[in-house]
Amino acid sequence: MGIDIAWDANADGVLHCRRVLNRRDDLARSLEGINLAGMTVGNGGANMLDLLRAEGRVRHQRVAHRNLDAHKGQTFYVSGLYTDESAGVARPVFAGTLTAAHGAGFGSFDAEASSVLAQASTARRREEELRIEAEAMLEGLRLLLASSTSRDKLLHLTNLLSRGLGASAGFVVEAGFDGRPRLLSPETRVLDGGHIIQTLAHGLAERSLKVYAAGDMSADGLRQAFDLDGAHVATLALPLKAHMTYFLCGTRAAEGFSSASLAFADRFGLLLRQALLLREEQAQLTQTAKMAALGQMSASIAHELKQPLNTISLAAQNLEAIIASPKFEARTAEAKIARMLAQVDRASNVIDRMRRFGRKSIGDNERVDLVELVEGVVSMMRPMLDRAGTDVEINVSEGLAALVDGLQVEQVLANLLQNAADAISGVGTSAAGRRDGRIRIIGFYAPDATRQAVLRVEDNGPGFPDGILERALEPFFTTKPAEQGTGLGLAICDAILRESGGFIELGNHTGGGFVTLHMPSVTKIT
Repeated sequence: MGIDIAWDANADGVLHCRRVLNRRDDLARSLEGINLAGMTVGNGGANMLDLLRAEGRVRHQRVAHRNLDAHKGQTFYVSGLYTDESAGVARPVFAGTLTAAHGAGFGSFDAEASSVLAQASTARRREEELRIEAEAMLEGLRLLLASSTSRDKLLHLTNLLSRGLGASAGFVVEAGFDGRPRLLSPETRVLDGGHIIQTLAHGLAERSLKVYAAGDMSADGLRQAFDLDGAHVATLALPLKAHMTYFLCGTRAAEGFSSASLAFADRFGLLLRQALLLREEQAQLTQTAKMAALGQMSASIAHELKQPLNTISLAAQNLEAIIASPKFEARTAEAKIARMLAQVDRASNVIDRMRRFGRKSIGDNERVDLVELVEGVVSMMRPMLDRAGTDVEINVSEGLAALVDGLQVEQVLANLLQNAADAISGVGTSAAGRRDGRIRIIGFYAPDATRQAVLRVEDNGPGFPDGILERALEPFFTTKPAEQGTGLGLAICDAILRESGGFIELGNHTGGGFVTLHMPSVTKIT
């Protein structure tokens, strides 16, 4: 049992609180200035002043005083020592301590010892809880600052929060723009049933944290949807800029979630929300880079659209003349109309490719036929490649498939083609440009045990200069002039591949440079 007040008193017995412990300022105010003669010690009723003068010391005796009566439900114990009473010496004559204990008092040493042990056990348990929380918060900060992917950060933070709550597993789900819930961690997929978001939104409408106790019927849908292991369910709101995201978990502990664990969850939720914001900002950066690429391709797009429009215009004029001719032939008119419709389809295909490329990804991985993807991107980039005098050879194994976000991989490949064309033309290098540029795209399954899907983009440019390879994936690093590059291209490509569980490899070959994309593979698409 800890000491609350350390006191001393002068020869007249006037008490002064020399030191206040355990924040017992209220107790110090009650004791300051009282006389030891007014303190009744033990069961005999002797006053403290007489007892100290007679016996020299008092050790851990129960004490009473009218000023202490205001502290209801507490029992007080005093210890004291008679030091000296030399005349003319202005220093304390008596010194001692006072301790407060909750309850009606201690009938025996065993009862007192039991209370002390209980308090020590509670203090140790709380100390352990604080230590675990501090370690989890520190680990969470390390994860946020690490170079791992946003998907990995979210997964590890979810696991840390689940462990802190004593839950077997935790989930992060967001309210999709289409109203359907999307699971973000521990995996990414769309869930069935809008009632999940409705239940979470209703429970967390006016609070950031809500717990559903065992037997709560409104949480049954959450338990079933996520196969939660436990009768008690905790939910946490994680508001973002444009939509709501939620964390939820369950526990099998009979007593449910402790108040300390829930307080930790509320604080740790700030780290989890920050990880989600970083993920959102990365997606926005990727989309911005994609729009910049479309802007750079605008001249090519305009040129590719102008050709079918000119053809349509000429065919329409010819058709008009044919119709006005006295020797009108239906067969000739039909041929002109067919030509016009073919050019309309061509222009429509150009617009469709641009619209698909500019669409914002939602981050879902799916089976992607890489043959079709490569041919589509090359077709879209063809006007730019033609202007640069660069030929493209496609040699991708039939049926090659990857488990990736197709829209984002299209952006990666388009960026690599642009970089290759720039390198061949001498942009950002000291080498002179060449007009016989060649780009080769090779696709195959990795021969090792990973069986990853591989796309290798080779060019016959000058290759990566010495000292550039180790920095090429750094954000904002570029050798291009300011008006021709931001340095974000390869850094974003690297982030996209790592989010999908793949990686990028850079290097030089005999005739130039290469970039290889390694992606998780799936079974062959038929």
